[in-house]
Order: sequence, then C-alpha cells, then structure tokens
Amino acid sequence: MGERGTGSLITNVERKSGYTMIEYVTHATATAIREKTKERFEKIPKKKRKTMTYDNGSEFAGYEMIERETGLLIYFAHPYHSWERGTNENTNGLIRQFFPKKTSFVKITKEATRRVERLLNTRPRKRFGLLDSKRNPWQNSLLTLFTCSRIHVWILDSIRWTDTA
Repeated sequence: MGERGTGSLITNVERKSGYTMIEYVTHATATAIREKTKERFEKIPKKKRKTMTYDNGSEFAGYEMIERETGLLIYFAHPYHSWERGTNENTNGLIRQFFPKKTSFVKITKEATRRVERLLNTRPRKRFGLLDSKRNPWQNSLLTLFTCSRIHVWILDSIRWTDTA
C-alpha cells in the first residue's frame, strides 16, 4: 500500500445467503488477516464452516494456519479470474457505495464498518423473495463457501462520513 495507505477492509461473504462480514486492518499483512479471520470465524459454529476462496495476494500467505485454527478448507482463485469469486466482487462493489475508492480510513471507526455490515445483511434480496440475509431460506443450512478479498483504501484530502442511522 505504500506511504499513502490508510488501511484495508477484509470482506468475507457467504455464497448462498450473502451474509457479509467486514473487518478493518491498518496493514493487510498475513498476520493481520489470520488474526481477524480467526476472530470472526470463532463466532460461527464449526459445523457451519466449510471452505473459503482467497485471491492470490501475499497477505493470504498464512492460509495454512487459518485452516488449522478455523477448520476451513482454503482455496485460491486463479490469477486474474475475479469471476471465480463473483459474490465477493459484487459485495465489494456494494461496500464501495459507503467507502468509495481513495477514501481515507484514518477517521473511519469500527462502528462505521459494523453499520455497513448491518445494512448489507439486512438488505432485502430479490433472490430470497425480498427477505434479508439473516431471514433467508438458507439461514439454517451449512455455510458452504466464504470468499475473501481486501479493499485497499488510499488517502484522499479529507473524508466526510455522515451516519444517518
């Protein structure tokens, strides 16, 4: 990310339900990714954790430790094949509505990322008859596939974040 980097968002999206988890990290290192992934997936019952697909960034180098610590099987998308992680790419586009490219994360709080996460997870989904991802038909099924990515955010002159909730 270089000198201008102000952090990254780590996004995990469950493929069937669209359930989204968002975490902010100051530096997208293998250690930071491992710690945040372990922290979030500890809250999900083991029987519901199956697989995760990463892109090929060096920040995912600690995938073997994540597999051991979470019980997830981790796969990697082919280079330049973003469609292999389509659900995640689409979700990242939705997140960009709240945090556009070049947004500075210096002033964005954990509460702000949780608010975006909550808004996405309670958003009516056409594929579920306008139910949200917490009340959809797959709610009690096993989590079958999480995809993961990072969103780099660079410093802009300033950020204007207004919380209307």
